[in-house]
Amino acid sequence: RFGESKAEAWSKLNDQQDRSYLDERKREVDEAALKKLSQRDKERQKVDPNFQPKDDDFTAVPTYKYNPQINYYKVLGIEDTATQDEVKKAYKKLSLVYHPDKTRDLPQEERDEHAEIFMELKNAYKMLSDNPTR
Repeated sequence: RFGESKAEAWSKLNDQQDRSYLDERKREVDEAALKKLSQRDKERQKVDPNFQPKDDDFTAVPTYKYNPQINYYKVLGIEDTATQDEVKKAYKKLSLVYHPDKTRDLPQEERDEHAEIFMELKNAYKMLSDNPTR
């Protein structure tokens, strides 16, 4: 019995240390993320004086499902400080190339490829034109 109690005590101690470490690590990550977002917002305000970050952007229910593996800015070929107008212009410019109506004369394989690219562009535009998901 004594051995079990000692093992249990060690287990509890390790669990408490693990939780403390994880809590501290989570705080560090949250602080780093907040700092990065704050810097990005400041850069974006320099580029777009009309940009006003809102606290409720972080608590609002996203309109679209966000995929963290996709860099939506890169898909549209713009900086992450781009204004809403720049997002819209980039989307329109690329849509003129990849929209299915513009690719009718291409071979089927290329049309399929362009259609896939267009869907990626469309998703990126939807994500970046919605402030809570942006």
